Amino acid sequence: MTSSSCPPQYILLSHSNASSSSTTNQINTPPTLSHPIIQYYFRDDPPISLDTSNNAHVLVMDYDPASPDSVYVQSLSSTLAVTSLRITDAPGAANDDDEHKNNNMYVIDTVSRCSDKRNALLRKALDYPLPSESPQLQNNSDTNPEFSKPSSPTTIASPVSK
Repeated sequence: MTSSSCPPQYILLSHSNASSSSTTNQINTPPTLSHPIIQYYFRDDPPISLDTSNNAHVLVMDYDPASPDSVYVQSLSSTLAVTSLRITDAPGAANDDDEHKNNNMYVIDTVSRCSDKRNALLRKALDYPLPSESPQLQNNSDTNPEFSKPSSPTTIASPVSK
């Protein structure tokens, strides 16, 4: 086996938040790199049960040793999407004595599917004009109780991702 025909060993996830193209003042944060838990599953293995609940993010990498340059990655999670895959040389991997190892690093770029909706909702809440700043809302608040000020402050909470 050549090094590129062995299964991938160096895999990183690069996760970034979805950004809407309509916002120009949004701060771009660098992606978060993490090491995934890797479970090897070969074509001749019996079928396994994968956790596809909302709390689990399952990515499947289809790697064929016969064509190591055509790697396919997909997400089984409804809240995580794969945007790209980058294959580079793993720094320091060539110095290892084990010649039966894949020395490539596979960086899977992912984005959260729900963060764009959540960001749009938060942006709408933060950009909403106060009744004193909007004459239309101020006029409507006198005649329509729907547009009156709330009696207690509203709290917007965002769940923290693990």
